[in-house]
Amino acid sequence: MILYSYLVPISLYVTLEMQKMFGAFLISWDTTMFDDTLEEPARAQCSDLNEELGLVEYVFADKTGTLTQNVMTFRKCSIRGCVYNFSEATRSLESAQTDTDPAGLRACFLAVAICNTVQVRSYTEVRNGADVIVRTYTSSSPDEETLVQAAGERDIGVELVNRTQDTLQLRLDGSDKLTTFKILHVCEFDSHRMRMSVLAETPEGEIMLYCKGADNRVFERSDICRNNDALLERTHAHLKRFSREGLRTLAVAHRTFSDSAAAAVLQKFREAEALHEGRKERLRELYDEIETDMTFLGVTAVEDKLQEGVQDTMQHLRAAGCKVWVLTGDKKETAISISLTCGHTSSDMKLLEIADHASVESCTRAIDDNLNLVHVDKDRLGGVIHGHINASEPVTEAPSRNSSSGGVGGRKTPAADSATGRYGHALVIDGKSVAHAMSDAESEQKLRQLFCECVSVIGCRLSPMQKALVVRLIRSGTTGSNAGLVNHVDHAATCQTTHPLLRAFTPRWPPVTLAIGDGANDVAMIREAHVGVGILGKEGRQAANSSDFAVGKFRFLQNLMLVHGHYCYYRIAYSIQYFFYKNTAMTLPLFLYGFQSLFSAQTLFDSWFIMFFNLFFTALPVLFFGIFEQDLSYEDLMKYPEVYKDFHRNKMMTLRKFLLWVFYGLFHACVAYYGVYYTLTVNPKVTGDMDVSFFGTLVFALMLIMVTSKICVDTRTWTWITHFGVWVGSLGSYVFIIFLYSGVPEMFGEFTTPGAYWVGMTLFSNPLAWAMLALLPVFTTNLDILLILGYRKYAPTNVQRVQLANKERRARERSGFCRKRNDRLVSNRIYEDDAPLVATERGDSSA
Repeated sequence: MILYSYLVPISLYVTLEMQKMFGAFLISWDTTMFDDTLEEPARAQCSDLNEELGLVEYVFADKTGTLTQNVMTFRKCSIRGCVYNFSEATRSLESAQTDTDPAGLRACFLAVAICNTVQVRSYTEVRNGADVIVRTYTSSSPDEETLVQAAGERDIGVELVNRTQDTLQLRLDGSDKLTTFKILHVCEFDSHRMRMSVLAETPEGEIMLYCKGADNRVFERSDICRNNDALLERTHAHLKRFSREGLRTLAVAHRTFSDSAAAAVLQKFREAEALHEGRKERLRELYDEIETDMTFLGVTAVEDKLQEGVQDTMQHLRAAGCKVWVLTGDKKETAISISLTCGHTSSDMKLLEIADHASVESCTRAIDDNLNLVHVDKDRLGGVIHGHINASEPVTEAPSRNSSSGGVGGRKTPAADSATGRYGHALVIDGKSVAHAMSDAESEQKLRQLFCECVSVIGCRLSPMQKALVVRLIRSGTTGSNAGLVNHVDHAATCQTTHPLLRAFTPRWPPVTLAIGDGANDVAMIREAHVGVGILGKEGRQAANSSDFAVGKFRFLQNLMLVHGHYCYYRIAYSIQYFFYKNTAMTLPLFLYGFQSLFSAQTLFDSWFIMFFNLFFTALPVLFFGIFEQDLSYEDLMKYPEVYKDFHRNKMMTLRKFLLWVFYGLFHACVAYYGVYYTLTVNPKVTGDMDVSFFGTLVFALMLIMVTSKICVDTRTWTWITHFGVWVGSLGSYVFIIFLYSGVPEMFGEFTTPGAYWVGMTLFSNPLAWAMLALLPVFTTNLDILLILGYRKYAPTNVQRVQLANKERRARERSGFCRKRNDRLVSNRIYEDDAPLVATERGDSSA
């Protein structure tokens, strides 16, 4: 049993760790993922998950700072029912309405200038020979910076000049006199409250609460929802218009406190801050208590433009079979608008909506209705359509982004999405509905199934914890009765085309999830997913520091997944199975020899050879394969994203393929052992008195050549390092050690196996041994090649289709070059033959 313990490849762990380490280095060294703006490369902070990048099926993306640039520009505002447009050219506010409210405009932006955490930095510059004071604003939220800058514009005239820990100074209407506000307490932004407030004392001695936040959270706590239905209706209409334009909106309100009420509130704050336990909970209760009975002031709207390359990345990820979900805290209309703009959804998709449900029962009914609608559409259109790669077409045509007034397109039946095998249903769900659905086990199961039936999902008004729960729902939703994920399209299609006896070997792996975000509110989602990717954005480095990989832009995600993920998974999956193959091939002869040795303590191979098999003889080829091998070029993987689907659900590491590798090892071992055994025993006169050392050394040499030939056949990228690993690191080291070991036994002293002396010289001077070393590996290698050709002919993968297309393209290019070269040679020959005639016609006497 000690001899058979070599079947378990202990050295596999060391090899995989080295391959993963170099894979992380290659990610960091990829110049195509270098962010010129930040001057930072991509970072692989957890090399253990390199191969997971090649298996991703669900991508959960934040919106602000991930899909967008997080560079805000103030565009519009709605003040008491009047819309103002900000002009970049004139730096002024313009309104098409006549019933403007200058006092309301001032009050709204006064609240904006006070209710923030912006830090002010002032310095002096010389412009046109005069000293000019320049102020810059910095904040953890780009929205605050943009709104504070807008408040200081000429038409508004509320400029933030200075801030200390307890005071805030404003310049009103360009006056030289500064107006000082005393900051009494800051109710910081909370993802559950989705708003922030500042309690301040005005120069007149009034105690004011200034609040800004999500419109629905501010509306329900202000007077607009109680006694002003007309204003509420107009403001909601403005909000929908702003959201359809892709603008981010914030609602602003304030409240006046009496001296006694303010003193009581401040006393409660002091008591809460003195608590050692439950301090945060008590402060949150106080925030909810004072953020009521507010006066609504207005709504601001800022624009956040898309990052470069987001549309192409979305298109490539969908073609790769990945389902991209956008999870954001923004309004529903804003999320839909950005989704359409970036190509996440298209007008060809049918919109399903689950929003604004006040109870679990109504939410469950909405889920059931949408599930029935999806099933009816699928039955009407004949089930699932599967698309195949066309190597002559790089990717499918970009989806149209023209939306109708009714949402994402106006089709009554969805279009087929050949990239994922699903029909084009897009689901929009808000945070309230997610909370209701996940509070009930049955509703949660149905929601999971509906999620998996949709090509695209848009989550709006989601808190950070809800984002993480949605990711967890998909990540852990593949066991039990979760038919929506168990009966995945790829698995169902495989079962339909697989022989019943082999159906048990069909993988039922859970889908691999990836979450990408840029801010601290995305950390929970990033940690919940299998693979977390952080954006090196403008909202700090919390997301990047908490992630497994960090990139500068969202568009680098396609390089990370389609290229590095593909390479890492292919290399590591091959290396694992190759290790078991070669160790099976080396261990089986030891077992077979037991029948000749009556399972005594005698071993077929020398103990040093057994130890060196994984340590030296076969170490470098598989190590270099796992670092440098490329089944397709970098350009091809970016050009044909469909090949990414070949590895979904760990298709390269199925039980069937593992058993096939083990069969290779058993077959090669039997060919080597019995080929040598029967050759040496069939004619004793030819073989002479060859002993067990000669027999074992010859079988070991055959095994080494066979396993090395196997990895050579599968290698497509040959570099000088690969050649060094095969010819020097593997075969060359064996020849060197066998001559050293058998020729100088004193070097190993008493550990030298009896009979091993001079066995190397005897082996390589025997013609029969040379014949077996030449013929038996050729026989096994040719069988491997025939099997590979059969798979490529009758069951090709997308990778093999692209390889064939590239081979045919190169052949056409070579034939075209040869034809052009032949035509050029013929033309030159004709010109040379006719040169005297041409010279005579031109009157050249020297001709």
